[in-house]
Amino acid sequence: MYGEMVPLMQLGPFSVTAYSLMMALAACLALTVTILVDRRKTDGIGTERAVTLVLLSTLMALVGGHLVYGLAFFPALDVDYGGYTLFGAVFFVLPACVLLGRAWRIPSTRLMDSLAPGAALALCVGRVAEVFNGQGLGVTVEEEALQFFPYAVCTYMDADWAEWYLAVFVFEAAAALVMFCVLLVMLRRPRRGGYIAGLFLTMLCASQIYFEQH
Repeated sequence: MYGEMVPLMQLGPFSVTAYSLMMALAACLALTVTILVDRRKTDGIGTERAVTLVLLSTLMALVGGHLVYGLAFFPALDVDYGGYTLFGAVFFVLPACVLLGRAWRIPSTRLMDSLAPGAALALCVGRVAEVFNGQGLGVTVEEEALQFFPYAVCTYMDADWAEWYLAVFVFEAAAALVMFCVLLVMLRRPRRGGYIAGLFLTMLCASQIYFEQH
């Protein structure tokens, strides 16, 4: 059934789920893409710094995403304390870039540009992972001809009744994949610092305005 968080294994007090493995894959892909993109650039920051940048950004994204979720849903934390918000994660990465930029004496916009393609791909994988946690759903789909995956997902079904909802997370994943491809194309030519990151945030915000309406 859609959204069932069934543990695959238990590591001490920690439960390993399909969702957590997908998110780990997303982080690994972000790291790999950041390193590969950096190596192609004449003004790259270097592999060691790229690794540090991605690891710190991932940590800040986790903290920021959960913190903003907690502030937004504070009354419900006694029953649901494990959520994250996208823009809480996105905007907590920015201070990480500023801090590392100052430490390394590199413009923070340059670090943001380095992160953007990998972040887009990680977002794509993270959206796909929502099939395991019950998130990313839209309006009810009542037309039987449209009750099929990947357009919609069934959250409940018995002999007499079925509930189908628009699979917004699928469209969000596709949009993130398009963003990733666009950013790779834009990287073929030298751009001013912050252009790639700004383009990514513009596409992300514009797409979310549309998707959040469904």
